[in-house]
Amino acid sequence: MTGLWGPGGIGKTAIAKALYNAMMRQFQVMDAVKAIVLNLATPKEMTISPCAFKKMKRLRMLILHKVHISSQGPVRLPNALRWLEWPNALHLEFGPGPKKLARLCFQNSHIKQLVGNCQNFICLKSIEFRDCKSLASIPDISSAPLLESLDLFSCKSLVEVHQSVGDLDKLKHLNISSCSNLRIFPNTLKTKSLQWLDFSGCSKLEKCPDILEKMEHLIYFFLKGTAIKELPASIENLVSIEQIDLGCCNNLTRLPSSIHKLKNLKSLVVSYCSNFVMFPKNLEDSIDPDDDLGFPSLRWLDLSHCNLSKAEFLENASSCPILTCLNLTNNKFTHLPTCINKYDYWKDLFVYSCKQSKGVSVADASSPKEVEILVNGREMPEWILHCKEDTISFMVPPDLCDKILGLAICVILRQNKKGSFDDSSCSFDISLFVNGIRSYYRLIFFDPLESDHVSLVYFPSNRKIEEKPLQNGWSHIQVCVRALEGTIKKRGFRLICEQQEDDLRVCFPTPSADGNRMEFQGKILEGRQLLTDTEEENSPLEQNSTKKMRRS
Repeated sequence: MTGLWGPGGIGKTAIAKALYNAMMRQFQVMDAVKAIVLNLATPKEMTISPCAFKKMKRLRMLILHKVHISSQGPVRLPNALRWLEWPNALHLEFGPGPKKLARLCFQNSHIKQLVGNCQNFICLKSIEFRDCKSLASIPDISSAPLLESLDLFSCKSLVEVHQSVGDLDKLKHLNISSCSNLRIFPNTLKTKSLQWLDFSGCSKLEKCPDILEKMEHLIYFFLKGTAIKELPASIENLVSIEQIDLGCCNNLTRLPSSIHKLKNLKSLVVSYCSNFVMFPKNLEDSIDPDDDLGFPSLRWLDLSHCNLSKAEFLENASSCPILTCLNLTNNKFTHLPTCINKYDYWKDLFVYSCKQSKGVSVADASSPKEVEILVNGREMPEWILHCKEDTISFMVPPDLCDKILGLAICVILRQNKKGSFDDSSCSFDISLFVNGIRSYYRLIFFDPLESDHVSLVYFPSNRKIEEKPLQNGWSHIQVCVRALEGTIKKRGFRLICEQQEDDLRVCFPTPSADGNRMEFQGKILEGRQLLTDTEEENSPLEQNSTKKMRRS
């Protein structure tokens, strides 16, 4: 390509002048322009006449990135425009009559109101006003019946969204998250096509809209960090909902009983809701025989950092038949529900920092699934065998391998002098080796702890301790517990078998004569020989509690 001017250009020759004049004549025919795309490497301020696009009647696409306009008065755009992306736009408007615009993007703009009077946008499908800090309200957009996506993320000055938004029948995606001043939103939602609804971070929004009709497409509903006090009973109309996030809703006190009608709900998060004191019971007295109440699809339930003291809603395991993970961290439980062993699909139980707990242990879980518990305290349960080293090694006799239910690991996390652990966190890992093959690994990580805590991890055998035995039929088990961040004050373990008397039928190594290796002398551990001399035997209460972990 040869330039007209500058080094290497053809200069002011007759050819150059003729070509230049031809180009100017072509650009004067403005109605031939169909697309303008300008994507600058660095922001630049330009003066654009309010009538710059007036004669471009065929203009279909206008994309101006990093272009700041200094024009006074609104810039008039042609009604035939279909695609408009102008971040940093300020004053724009269309002429009267129907518009053909399909996409409107003013991301990171200083615009204060939606274009013009928002009338006759009959083809508009997408509006994106992300990070428009000056946008204060969304007006009546009922004249955009085909709108599918409305993105108002982080519009910090947005106070009001017009009722018409709640009536858009084609709307699929509505993102109003991080609009920290939003107070007014439609009282009702009739958006039948809605699939995604996000109010996260709308810290001044106090009321959740009513769902007057069944919404068969809404899957994700996020209310995290809002000021809502309750969900409406009409939440039952979200018949296809799979995820609900109510985390950090400090004004939330309860949930409606109708929430048990959400048959497709897979994940429910009600964490960090300091005033949430009760989870509703299942409506077992429903008069509708076709009304299968409960959460048949629920897999993840997070009720951490709330104010719960009871877990009666968990007593009926049939209401959550495939529940996999339950997080009850930082509540006021004194004991866990006795029905937990009825949950066949349970994988993880988290009961961290239940400050009022009294003897909460893995025995309370009585589950064939993996369990994690963290509670305040400085002493391990009496039924745990204490270990002085990072690694414990023992042999399991041939007739015991198929009777092992699982293994419990316990550590005491020590508080540092400054009141927190090193690097503001604490973590340790657990490795299980069976006959020299690592069959289990788990990394345990905690946020900073303000005091000493007892961490108890229980995992079922699930064939982890059923590797091919050695030639003599015995199995060699090694358990390694290492501190990665913070300090472990004490550690211990307990093998859990079908019969309590089998728990201690393991053989521990003794030093060989030359002191360079360990030999297994075939001596079966009796009683609590692994404990220090100052510790006592299991109390009857502790002996009974370990029985809860065994098969009935």
